[in-house]
Order: sequence, then structure tokens, then C-alpha cells
Amino acid sequence: MHTKAFEKLASAISRGAFVLTVNARLTRHITSEYDNSMRRSGKTAWPTASVMPFSSWVAGFREEYSNVPALTGLRARALWERIVSSDPLVSEAWPSSGVGRASFEAYRLMSEYSISLPEDEIYLTEESKALKRWAGAYEAELKRLGFTGEAQVNEEAKRLIERGALIPGEVILAGFDELSPAASSIAAALERQGSLVSRWPDPLDLPPQAEAALVECEDELEEVVRAARWVRSVYRPGMKIGVIVPDLDRYRRSIIREFTAELSPAAVLPGASVTSSFNVSLGAPLAEEPLVGSALAIISIGASKTHLSELMSALSSPFFAGDEIKEIAKVDLRLREQNRTEASLAEFKALLGGQGPSKRLGEWLDWMKGAGKKQAPGAWAKAFTDLLGRVGWLKGRELSSREYQGLAAWNKALEGFSCLDDVLGKISRGEAASRLISIARETIHQVETPDSDIQVLGLLEATGLWFDHIRVIGCHECALPAEPSTNPFLPPGLQALRRVPHSTGEIELEFARIVSKRLLSSAPSVIVSWPRSSDGRELNVSPLFRGCVKAIEGEMPSSRLLDMDPAPLEDGLPDGPVPVSEPEKAALRGGTSILKNQSICPFRAFALHRLYAKALPSTELGLKPEARGTLLHEAMRLFWEEVRSSSALKEMKESGGLKAYVDGIATKALEGAQLPPPLSTRFVELERQRLSALLLEWVEIECARGVGFHVKTTELEKTLEIGGLVVKGKADRIDELDGGGEAVIDYKTGNPARRDWLTRRPMEPQLLVYSVDGRFDAVSFARVSTGGCKFLGITRHERTLPGIKQYDDDKFKVEAEGLDWDSLMLFWKETLETLAKDFLAGVCEVDPNNLPGDDRACRYCELGPLCRVSELGRRGGADEGDEESS
Repeated sequence: MHTKAFEKLASAISRGAFVLTVNARLTRHITSEYDNSMRRSGKTAWPTASVMPFSSWVAGFREEYSNVPALTGLRARALWERIVSSDPLVSEAWPSSGVGRASFEAYRLMSEYSISLPEDEIYLTEESKALKRWAGAYEAELKRLGFTGEAQVNEEAKRLIERGALIPGEVILAGFDELSPAASSIAAALERQGSLVSRWPDPLDLPPQAEAALVECEDELEEVVRAARWVRSVYRPGMKIGVIVPDLDRYRRSIIREFTAELSPAAVLPGASVTSSFNVSLGAPLAEEPLVGSALAIISIGASKTHLSELMSALSSPFFAGDEIKEIAKVDLRLREQNRTEASLAEFKALLGGQGPSKRLGEWLDWMKGAGKKQAPGAWAKAFTDLLGRVGWLKGRELSSREYQGLAAWNKALEGFSCLDDVLGKISRGEAASRLISIARETIHQVETPDSDIQVLGLLEATGLWFDHIRVIGCHECALPAEPSTNPFLPPGLQALRRVPHSTGEIELEFARIVSKRLLSSAPSVIVSWPRSSDGRELNVSPLFRGCVKAIEGEMPSSRLLDMDPAPLEDGLPDGPVPVSEPEKAALRGGTSILKNQSICPFRAFALHRLYAKALPSTELGLKPEARGTLLHEAMRLFWEEVRSSSALKEMKESGGLKAYVDGIATKALEGAQLPPPLSTRFVELERQRLSALLLEWVEIECARGVGFHVKTTELEKTLEIGGLVVKGKADRIDELDGGGEAVIDYKTGNPARRDWLTRRPMEPQLLVYSVDGRFDAVSFARVSTGGCKFLGITRHERTLPGIKQYDDDKFKVEAEGLDWDSLMLFWKETLETLAKDFLAGVCEVDPNNLPGDDRACRYCELGPLCRVSELGRRGGADEGDEESS
């Protein structure tokens, strides 16, 4: 701390002054500094310093002299929310979450800032009317229960002071940038009763303001990385470094990640136990603590079906699964492969087949049988604890220091929940779980760490602290001053009149000036940085610092492990191709997809067909795109089984039987499909109508063909050897054309591109594989998509396929640099042979077949976490598609 200011404060504490601070952090800091000063002076014992947060002193003082208990904290909020939720006049347009919190804060502000809502409600909004109604009901309920409200504590404390209650002879208000009316009235009452009241620190005791240096950064990430490297460069043992962040909640995650990587590089290693070299003042919601999140997930599961992600959140947690995670994962995979979006605990147990945690799930289900009746919160707290014990939560797990703290915080949350019996009465299991989740989400949990010389603080937490160096990050025009944020339940005019914090731009600006002045007096060296852009907005530095000089920091060396020169540990296999052995070659599976994946990215082919990598299937409500594609192929196969030619199709259409036939085909295709259980009868009917309409749309394209045809085969399986690689394929359809010749057709529901056939790495090589012998007179995709049905390919002769010119007149030949038909077939053959030979030779580098501005190869690839292509910077942008037709 600054020597002169602290010497005065320490002297006052020694003579018995009470120090009432703005927050708990400053309380701890002053107490620690005072104790250290006593030790330095040679003392071995001294009276405990009377230092505490202002709000704690007021609450304790009032409790000492009053016989009526105060309903505060969690219990007060729970009672308020019960009243809000039971109000039949609450607008349905209001979001259910946040209404109780915002309205209770408004009620607190009314007391803190002496706001009274007018009697005549004609001037009030619906929100203010609701607040007035809830406040009356809340106060009546407090009276019935025999409590004083939290909002009335300040007023009662003031009255007790005025009535002559014993008060300190000297009171120092420490770290307050400004006092609320309620706090000011208590301070004034203390003075009137003879207490000496002063503010600390005295502006006259502060050092001169430092000249801030400005640093402009490209974005928030660069800003945080620069701050971390700056800390490492300026810190010396014994120094106090402050990183002040106006919007700490926004920056918190990136600060923890980047500061850890730069200041404690070894901490990123798996299993590393490294003491953090910095402290962050802002904790995270308790619900985000992994151990607590696991407990919440377990108590939230009911007997009915649960969304699969929620069920797996409970079952796959290491705090539950333990060594049985493999069996749990197998059932998860099985459900995902069936596109199951939900399942019950009983279903999951049955699928385990007695393996893994089956016995524990049985205990869980037995517990649920007795969880149907309503109970008081205290009874539910015991029941939830019993459930966690019966299912083996934390059993056999050795907890880390952080996990022990999380467990202690969880038990404290349960304890607080148990105190709501008289407020909430009897509630259901679902209500109890929801209430506990709400408590955990709103409880800020700060993991205790050793004191550190490097502190990351918000604007208010930095009050009353001094440092050797300060760096303010995120200090742009929208953060300091912050944008006004009025409480929606109080009239804005009244908030402005009573100078409620955040209610007007003028108040925010005045507060920002006070804070910035304090920061500049809190260290001899101050750096202010801001991001040039954030969330797509161009930003300037805060107007409070625009007169300062810009600094050029230049490049600062990185200390993260990723950027260090690798130390040779042991010799490994050299990078390079890994050829396919003969035994492996005989076992290869994948057919034409091997060539397709080799073309898309050599590593993809290697991972899928040789390493047998497989992504965890995603699930979605309804049918997946691949399932719809399978349905279409099946419907097309069924359609052409009876309608074997263009003449038969024409005859059926003219007879009026086409619609009924197509409807039957759609129904039959759906009967053979494996549809996930959640799909209702109505959904299946809608899917049948969609498929029927799509088939009818495609039939119109078939009817427009200028040359008659006969369907020779559908779903024809072929085995070919290409470049030494044996591949199996299945041609969707081969037509015999009237007058001679054949056409090969491949159904697509997407948007394929013909020009892709002219590259050495075609994204869709299946048709090229089927055409490798050069015997077809037409090669075409059949794009079957609602509103976009068309043939997309090439043909030797005119009018063979609608919308496609004969090859010699097609611009495709120009794009093929004038290759004739036979030469094009030879080009395709050489292309496929090259891909096959590369695969067999073991060419497997990460080389996605992207285009400039088009990340087509990586966009839907599931192997990103394995190949880490993003680290190579080789991905493109948006897909422009291909709408060519001739």
C-alpha cells in the first residue's frame, strides 16, 4: 500500500478505530497489511484490527440490538420469487428467467436510494405496477412469518444509532468512490451521535497521478496475450502487479487461459499440478464447477425420458462413471447410431445388460420410486445426499484441492437450500432440483489459491489497492464509461433523480472519471489497452484516456510451451508415407469412398480406412440428412422396379395412376427405414408427403427427356481394380437409351459441381469410377432436391438428358481444354489411378482439398480434432455452390 496513506490508517486502527470497507477483498488486504506492519515493528502480539465490510457491520449491529430476525440472502430471494411466480397477473410476454432477480434488485434499490412509487398508478408501467404489488405481498408475508426484510436493515440500523445504541468512537469508511443514500444516512447518524467519521484514503495523501501509456490491440485475444507477456516481462519478486478489467466477466475465461499458458506454462500439461501465479478476483458460478455440475446433473434426472445429452452429462461424468466409463460410452454410441435424442434411465440400464454401473442405476431407480411425494427443502437435501451416496458418486475418487473446495461449496449450497423450509413449504422433486440449480448458478464460487503478487481485478475490486504496475485492459469507449442500464421495474425518471448507479449516461461518466482518477493514483506506471474491434464493431479507446500518449510495445516473446523450441526426447519414426501392406490391403473396406476421401484429404482417407477412426454420431430431432438420402435412394429403387421404361412412365402418367403409385412408393420406402422412436405418426406422415412430392417433381424431369430409355439396373454393385486398389461400388442406375448407348446416373440431394470432374482431386469421384471403362454415352448426377431437380452431367448426343447439351457443344468441353470424349475418359482414369496409387503408397499428409474462400473439404469433416488442421491455417471461407447446367 502507499506508505503515507497506510501509516495514517494503521495509526487509527491502533487507537481503536473501526474500518468499514467497500468490499471483502479490501478488508482482507487492510488486515493483512496491518498485521505485517505490526510484525515489522517488532511486536509479537497486538489487538485484532477492527476491519470489516460496511454491509457486514450494519447487519451485525442491527442484529445485536433487535429481537426480530432479518430474512436475508437466499431465503429473502426465495420468498420473493415464490410471490412473483404465484402472481396470476404476471405478463406471459415476460421471460420467466430473470424477472424475479431483476424485480428483487429493484425492491432493494427502492430502500437503498429512498425511492417511493407514486400512489396514482396511471404514471406507472406494467412492470412498476407489478413491483408495487409484489412489494406489498412480500412485506405482508414477512410480517406473517415474523421477519424483517433485508431492504429494511439499513433503516433499522440508522434508527438504533439515533436511539443511543453503543457505537464506535471513530469510524473510517475505506475504499468508497461514492456512498449510497442509505450508507450516507448511517454515516451521518454516527456523526450526530458523536462518532468521528472519515473517508480513506484522503486525496491529499495520494501520490501524483501517473501518465498512462496507450496500447492499441487488434482484438481482445491479442490484448489478453499481450497483457500476459507484459506481466512476465515487468514482474520482479516482491512487486505488486494489477491487471484491471472494466468488463471482467467478459474477459475472465480468456485471461485464465492465456495467463496460465504464459505465466505457468507447465500447467497446461496433462495431470500437471502447478500453483497458479496469479489471482482473479471474479469467481465463476458454482454450477460451472465440474464436481458440482455432476451432482446437479444426477439429481435432475427423473424417471421419464430425458434428452440424451442431459442423461450423458450425468452418467459420463468422471465423478459418477469412474472405471465404468467404457460400458457407458458403448450404450451412448448405440443410442446415437439409432439417432435417439432421448432415453430413460430404465432404458439405459436395460441396454447395459448387467454390465458397468447397471447395479448402481438399479439403486437410482429404486430411489426414484420414493421421490414422487412433495417434501420440504430440508428433506430433499437429505434425499439428494442419500441418492448421491447410493449411486456411488465420488466413490473411490481421490479429490484434488479444487475438488475438495467444490464439494465444500456444494454442501454449503445444500445447507442454504435446507433453510428454505418455512419460505417454500413442501415442493416436488423437480422443483427442488430446479431450486438447487438456481442456487448453484447464482452462487459465485471463488477457488481459494495462495496469495499472489499478480492480481486480476474488476474496477470496484481494485478500490483502495496500490501496485507497482497497473495495466487496464478492455478500456474502450463502450466499457469506460459503461453504457447505462436501468432497472426495468423502476421508472427511469425516478432512478435518474435518485442517482441510482448505471441509470443514466451522466452518472456512468461521473463514476468513470472517479475510477480513472483513482487508477492513475494507484501505481507509478499505468498502461491502458483496448481492442480495435470486438463483435464486429470498430472501437476507440475510452474518451477518458484519449489525451494520453500511445506506446509501441513491439513484439514480446512467448513463454507458452507450444511456442518453445522442442527438445529432442527420443527418436521416432520419420515423417512420410506409410505404405499399405499386403495383409492390410486384403482387409481394406470402403469401396469408392476410399478414392473420394483420398481426394478430399489424404489424411482423411488414412484415418477412416486404415486407422478406422470414427466420430461419435450426432443426433437430431427428425431424420438426419444422410437418412433422407438413403430414403430417396430406396424410393427410387422401388419406383423403377415396376416402371422400367420411359414409355411405361408416360403411360402411367396419362392414365392418372402416377400420384397413387408414388404415394405407395413413399409409404413403402418409409416402412423399410429405421426411424428413431421419438418420431410421431404425424411426423412420419409429413415425411411421406415430402418424399412423395419430391418424387413427383423428379418424374417431371424424367418425362422431359428427349430420348426414350429403359432402366437396365438399379443399385448395381461393381468390383473394379484401379491403380492396384480393388474397390467396390454401387451405381444408382444405368439406363439403356433408345437407339443405342447407355447412361449412368447417380442420385444427389446436394449441389454437385460438374467442373469438379476436371480436377486431379474430384470431390465426388463415384461417377468417374463407374465410367472408367468408357462405355457410357451419358454420365450425370440426378440432383433430386425440392425446387431444384435437374440432371447435371455430360452426354455424347443431343437431347439425351434435359438441360444438357451434347458434349461437343457444351461449355464443359471448353473448360476441359478441348478434350474429346475418349480423352476425357482417359483423363478420369489417370486421375483415379493416381488417387489409388497415392493411397496404397501411404500418402497421408493433412492436405484438405479446399479452394480459395471455400473450405469445402473441412466444413463437414469430423476429423478436425485429430488432424488439427486449424493450426495449419489452411481452411477457406464460404461456399458459393455451383448452379451450372450446360
